[in-house]
Amino acid sequence: MNFEFTQTDPAKNTFDETMPTAAPGFLRFINYMLDCIFLAVVASVILNIFAPEMMPKSMEDVSSGMFISLLYPLQFVYYFVAEFFFGKTLAKLLTKTYVTTEFNEKPGVSAIFIRTLCRYIPFEYISFLGNGIGWHDRLSKTYVVRNPK
Repeated sequence: MNFEFTQTDPAKNTFDETMPTAAPGFLRFINYMLDCIFLAVVASVILNIFAPEMMPKSMEDVSSGMFISLLYPLQFVYYFVAEFFFGKTLAKLLTKTYVTTEFNEKPGVSAIFIRTLCRYIPFEYISFLGNGIGWHDRLSKTYVVRNPK
């Protein structure tokens, strides 16, 4: 048997520039690095203002207990607030990407909460390098996409 497929709507096979496209892995890595730099600067400023004696004196001291104990909660608050209220972090703002659902809707509070918690899984930050979808995306059913043109 030979089936012939006829196209009833020619517009279905055209690329729509107004639709968002998935952000590639390298862009996701750039987002991660920019957000890390921003968070490290903010944590350093907070420590310098409120506990200057606890400021790391060298690169070896960056992993000090005080710096890390400030950085982890700061990271949670930063990602949760930025992605829930704005759909993007400062890095995503710079790279013109945002967080969305599969239906291009704003993710709910539970999806953002899961997404933020998953960032603490060891080696999670490199999970998106293969196909561009990280564990924090997959488990929260969210996506990072480029802004439509």
